[in-house]
Formats: sequence, structure tokens, C-alpha cells
Amino acid sequence: MRSWNKEELYQFIAWVRGKNADRLESFPVDVISLCHEIGVSVEWYNFRTHGLKGMVSVEEDSIILNGRLPLEEVRACCAHELVHLALHREEAPHFYLCGGTDRSPPDRMLEWQANEGAAELLVPMHILLPMLKLHVPQCRDHDDFEQMKIFLAKLFGVTPRAIATRLEALRYEIDQYIKGIPIEEIRILSLSVQKVLEIRIESLNTKFSYISLDYAC
Repeated sequence: MRSWNKEELYQFIAWVRGKNADRLESFPVDVISLCHEIGVSVEWYNFRTHGLKGMVSVEEDSIILNGRLPLEEVRACCAHELVHLALHREEAPHFYLCGGTDRSPPDRMLEWQANEGAAELLVPMHILLPMLKLHVPQCRDHDDFEQMKIFLAKLFGVTPRAIATRLEALRYEIDQYIKGIPIEEIRILSLSVQKVLEIRIESLNTKFSYISLDYAC
């Protein structure tokens, strides 16, 4: 298995974006149309299994999505499965489940790669960071911060929870950018690598949860 690190994943997604600029430079990203354009079939099925959002067959270039999900979750699941198709064709499993079940425990590394790649596809770092630098100083308290996340979620066509997850995953990169480091010079590291290197950065999620507590007092 190739060990894609976070920076390599982002470089790959940037390459994909460059090859499909007409589909990927406007938001929300029309990932389903992108699949159709590159020859990946997308179908819908109302799954009965709790938590199962979608699945992909690498051998058939086919993605099946849960028709019961709201559009924001469908978009995220489709992007997740598309990254599996792009990166994991040579891996042992040829069938991936988005959401997972007890019968199909996920491979943590493969799932991290799919999650991180999908997040960068739908909410690109080079777009998000300048927006945060503009809007975060205007957040006086937790409520303002939550409204900002809702605004970003609508812009990128994802859930507010997905934005919160993105802020957590990008806390080191956000910290660098806010301190004045240009995006092209930012050091991109996964949370696991940051832990090994003993890099400890407080995320905006945590910062504004503290502000909320202080504000309540």
C-alpha cells in the first residue's frame, strides 16, 4: 500500500482540480457530474443498514449512494468513494463502504486517505484559509463562530459538522496562515505527524468553546 501523506494527498487533489477546472473551481463542487464526466457510474439505493452512506466497486468503477441522505452528506460520500477509486485500485479490498459496518471494519489508513482527500476536494485549504482570516476576527463569541460555520457549510455544500472537522484537521495550517505564512509556504502535516513531532496547536473549535464558557460566566 502506498503511504500517501497529507501534503501528497493535497497535491494530488490540486492536480485533479487542475484537470477538471470547469467542475471543481465553483462551489459547491458538483462531484456527481464529475463522476459521470470521467466515466464513473453513480446510482442510488435506499440502504437498510444503519450508518451505511454509500459503497464503491473499484473493479466496476461504480458508486452507489444512500438515497435517504441529505444532499450535503451525499456529496461528501460521493467524494469519499471517488478518492477510493483514484487511490486504492491496487489495494486488497476492491469494494469499499462509506460509513462502515461491523461486518466490514474499515482500514484506518485507507479511510483516512479517502476522508482527507474528499475534504480537500470539497473544502479546499487554499480557499478556506483566506476566508477564515477574514471572518474569524469578526467572531466575538461562540454564537458568531457557529454562524460562521453555517455560512461556510452552505458555501461549500457540506454540513456544519464537516466544517468543524475541517477546522480540526487544518488547525496547524490555519495557525500558520493567520500568523502570516503564505499558503504556498505552509507546512502541511497530518494530526498524527503533529503528535509525533509534539506540535500542539489549539483548534478554532476549542478556542471558541472556551470563549463560549467565558461569555456564559
